[in-house]
Amino acid sequence: MATNHPAENTKPGKSIRKSTWNSCKNMMVWSNEVRSGDPDNLEARDAAYYWKNMFPFIEDFTRDREGIPPNNLLNYGYAILRAIIARALVISGLLPTLGIHHHNRYNAFCLADDIMEPYRPYVDAMVAEIVEEEDDYCFLSKKNKSKPINVTCAGSPDWRATKPVNDCCFPDYGLSL
Repeated sequence: MATNHPAENTKPGKSIRKSTWNSCKNMMVWSNEVRSGDPDNLEARDAAYYWKNMFPFIEDFTRDREGIPPNNLLNYGYAILRAIIARALVISGLLPTLGIHHHNRYNAFCLADDIMEPYRPYVDAMVAEIVEEEDDYCFLSKKNKSKPINVTCAGSPDWRATKPVNDCCFPDYGLSL
């Protein structure tokens, strides 16, 4: 039976990142059906399915900025990733305010938001790993604060991206972040 404190729920050690191909089949089908502008709202349906299955042991988990943990860990990871991407764009001589798909006059990081999209699953996997390994994941431990930076690092043993952010955006800048 679930409790109000998400970390007290039973954690079977299985998230969508470890799931079988059959668990992801719906998302793969939907991804092939998304059209420009997403008039059928498939992205939202896919996201709801994704988050429901990402943390299946947290009853009624939804992705919400103000939501229950591990939303706080996701927020932190995305904020670090966004800052690293924005910094890389500026270093590369690009203006992070001029987005490709994100457009908002109140958002100074539209291009950073566009560029970080493919790297979000790495943050999601990092958070899933923390949730599966930690007894109390409701608070960000000192040990876990540096993990989002590893998402962007080449050669990191924990995050094997084929093209990490550092390699794509500023290969000579390296790990000095």
